[in-house]
Amino acid sequence: MFDRAGLKREVRNIIQGQWFRIFLVGFLVSLIITLPMMLIYGMSVAPALIAYGPNGMEAWAESANPFVMLGMSGIIFVYAILISPLSTSLCGYYVKIARRQPATLGDALSGFQHMGPFIATMLWTVLWAMIWLLPFIVLYSVGLGLLTTGYPTIIGVVLLIASLAAYVYALIRVMLYSMAPYAIWENPEIGASGALNESKRLMMGHRWEYFVLSLSFILWDLLASITCGIAYIYVMPYESVTYAAYYDYLRGMNYRETPGIETT
Repeated sequence: MFDRAGLKREVRNIIQGQWFRIFLVGFLVSLIITLPMMLIYGMSVAPALIAYGPNGMEAWAESANPFVMLGMSGIIFVYAILISPLSTSLCGYYVKIARRQPATLGDALSGFQHMGPFIATMLWTVLWAMIWLLPFIVLYSVGLGLLTTGYPTIIGVVLLIASLAAYVYALIRVMLYSMAPYAIWENPEIGASGALNESKRLMMGHRWEYFVLSLSFILWDLLASITCGIAYIYVMPYESVTYAAYYDYLRGMNYRETPGIETT
């Protein structure tokens, strides 16, 4: 039986004395991933904010050239794809921390060594997530459309309720892919399809405990919000290493072995 409290206690012991270094590595990699996208978006809306003041965003949305908006979105999307290997290597960095193995910033930035399979896994995961979310999108759009155009209310309400059920089902299905980044980092040779299959194999029968594990961090996330993000200096390493440790738990690893334990 999964000992959630025991796993989290072990993670707290693992990150003791090094949580700030873990935070700095995660923060730096996250900054590399997100900062250029934020700058691209900021440069596109800055003229409107300067010209129209506080209402600049609304004015920008109404007057912006659709081709410019499409181009900006395309640039951000392409960058997100090209930079996605860093997200995978960051997951690997946390796995090495969880295994009490030496882990450096270089490990967190090593994603481009396996750029092809890492990007393919991300795209394959997103594709399947969109497929599972498609029924929700259709039911929600149709139901909302019926309610706003004066058609019988009961039909729109039924469709919205059905869309909620479809959304929950999609989340349950997508949860199966939670371990894909760790799986492809562990063995890039298995490819994107192999990583998703491995993730499904690991997560089958464990989705509820993974969901509960995620919920167990709600108060920590609330604390981080209350402190304007300051508490994330500790919460980010704690959460990230815990999910990495859970991946190894699913693979049958024993966290009370000696440091440097290898995957069986």
